[in-house]
Amino acid sequence: HIDVIVSRLKAKFGADVELKAPKIAYRETIRKSVKVQGRHKKQSGGHGQFGDVWIRFEPCDSDELVFEDEVFGGAVPKNFFPAVEQGIRDAMQKGVLAGYPMVHLAANLYDGSYHDVDSNEISFKLAANIAYRDGLPQANPVLLEPVGELKVYVPDNYVGDVMGDLNKRRGRVMGIEPTEDGSEMQTVLAEVPFSEMMDYVIALRAATQGRGRFDFDFIRYDEVPVSIAEKVIAEAKREMLYNHLFGEGGKMALTDGAKEEYFQTRYCHMQIIYINDKSVEVTDEDGKAVMNADGTPATRALTEAEA
Repeated sequence: HIDVIVSRLKAKFGADVELKAPKIAYRETIRKSVKVQGRHKKQSGGHGQFGDVWIRFEPCDSDELVFEDEVFGGAVPKNFFPAVEQGIRDAMQKGVLAGYPMVHLAANLYDGSYHDVDSNEISFKLAANIAYRDGLPQANPVLLEPVGELKVYVPDNYVGDVMGDLNKRRGRVMGIEPTEDGSEMQTVLAEVPFSEMMDYVIALRAATQGRGRFDFDFIRYDEVPVSIAEKVIAEAKREMLYNHLFGEGGKMALTDGAKEEYFQTRYCHMQIIYINDKSVEVTDEDGKAVMNADGTPATRALTEAEA
């Protein structure tokens, strides 16, 4: 159906349509607690910036951030607590594994320090962001995927084929029930990850000669198996790098035809080697140095933000 519509748009209006696979709404979370310091200090003449926080990050059941404070003795003034919370909320929009939103996170601000002159809201917001960025990789972060409840309505003689196909899709068959109308149709109940359902309409039609149909509704998020998570994370990082180079405001001004070729040959298998705390080197899969995204040499000094 989509192909027909695309053809009509092209023939009637001369409009080209770019088709992409739907994106899966992955999420990220952590599996253990971690205590971490976030310290932001900047001095450039006149008033500077200073914020220092100690935060305990823990897993929880809430999709939204659960923020608490246990600061005693005025180590961090109360008027900076909202800035710390907002800094974490902003950071949670991108997880530390693949940039997907972070969920099931609790943060407890329990200590810190401030400067009478240089401390302000933005300083504590940045300090909280640093604590998030440095702490969560130590908290056993994992990738979560949406899982749906599947009801497949098929004739008796196709039940075996449908169940076999669902097993290949990492589905868990929960049972088989007769349909309420008393016909020869059976209802196969299963739970299946969303990522395995992209082509199920076509697959079910082919397996049942067009006689099968299904309902599919979201029920929860489950942890992604390690082998699959590695592929999802690698692809997400690749996409983020590609967008950084060639997206809106990207640093590489190449024609559309040259973008992917350049990216595949120079960046798809790149490695980032930290020489020390002050410089970084970018190499390809053979260990050969490549240029940076902005055309500078492969070995360069880190910016303050990167450091």
